[in-house]
Amino acid sequence: MEDRFGYGAIVRAMRPEEREEMLGLLLEAVAGEMPAGAEEEPPEACPRCGCPRTVRRGRDADGAQRRLCRGCGRSFRASTGRALGTTKQPAATWARYAEAMLAGATLRDAAACGVPLKTSFSMRHRLCEVMASMLPAFEAGPGYPVEGAVVSTDRQRGYVRALAEMGVAAHERFASSGPRAPLNRVNALHSALKAFLARFGGVSTRRLPNYLAWFCWAREARRGGDAASLLRAQMGSGTYRTS
Repeated sequence: MEDRFGYGAIVRAMRPEEREEMLGLLLEAVAGEMPAGAEEEPPEACPRCGCPRTVRRGRDADGAQRRLCRGCGRSFRASTGRALGTTKQPAATWARYAEAMLAGATLRDAAACGVPLKTSFSMRHRLCEVMASMLPAFEAGPGYPVEGAVVSTDRQRGYVRALAEMGVAAHERFASSGPRAPLNRVNALHSALKAFLARFGGVSTRRLPNYLAWFCWAREARRGGDAASLLRAQMGSGTYRTS
């Protein structure tokens, strides 16, 4: 990164504790720019049950409008269901945690941001759900493979009979390796996914969708440059449901 303003020499001259303090101040400044949604108008539909029958229900101490859901009987505001809407951790801690998480830190290493290990686990999965909410919608056809389709696979024998019973129009078989293999892109994606999951030492089926969302988000974020800055920007408006 080009040091246009000469900050590099200033930082190198600092003691470690001074650098840590400056980093904290910078993260607080960045976190202060995150949109938390407190001044926005709440959605008409309930973010918990989706019921459209809601009415105004006063304001919070910070002036944010609340609405009451006639379906589930619970009240909500614009920040309800957002990553920073119900957390007790300051936004600067979330910004620091997001950076450590994307850098590959383990749960224990990321907990060095000043949170307990259990909270570190919860924060990881809440950020994974934020990533999932920011992914573009997946579009696919009406079922795969459809009757009359042309299917390409590698040379595993198990595909032949199964695809014939499904009524595909043609089954093209290719080598699964080699410089000219048409399936190399699929195999490369599969290898990348296995390498991504291997670093966690085992992922439960219940949490697998969150890690898949993280994997897909990371691949999309590579096109935009700084993934940590992107995630910090998305934390203010990204939603979560279960973490």
